[in-house]
Amino acid sequence: MDSKNRNVPLKAKVIAHWFGFYPGIILAIIGFIMLYFPNPRTFSSVLFGSALIILGIFVYILGINLRKGYNWARIGIVGVTIAGILFSIYRIITINRYSTYHKEEIILSCIVYIIIAILVSVYLLFNKDVKSAFVKI
Repeated sequence: MDSKNRNVPLKAKVIAHWFGFYPGIILAIIGFIMLYFPNPRTFSSVLFGSALIILGIFVYILGINLRKGYNWARIGIVGVTIAGILFSIYRIITINRYSTYHKEEIILSCIVYIIIAILVSVYLLFNKDVKSAFVKI
């Protein structure tokens, strides 16, 4: 089935933007900033910046292809959201080690992200309209 003939639900298109396009662009921009303005004392900022650029491009491509209705992009976005959930849980567990202030705000934002990411993952995996729109290619 051609991607132009797929009827991708509007909610899936919104997810493609908020979990694909925009985070991909933001990650790539942060990566470029880290590459061009690195910490002179460490080489890790250059490595981390490069990793962010690669991750940003990957997530952006997932967003484009999720909007087009490719099943592999749907699974990829679910994988990215699960990785985000795991990172948020790690952030909550290690809050006392790395943060000295704004702990409540950080924990609250992590909890809100976890709830939203679970809702997005469940929607993309189990909604009947989404399943019928995303065919295996």
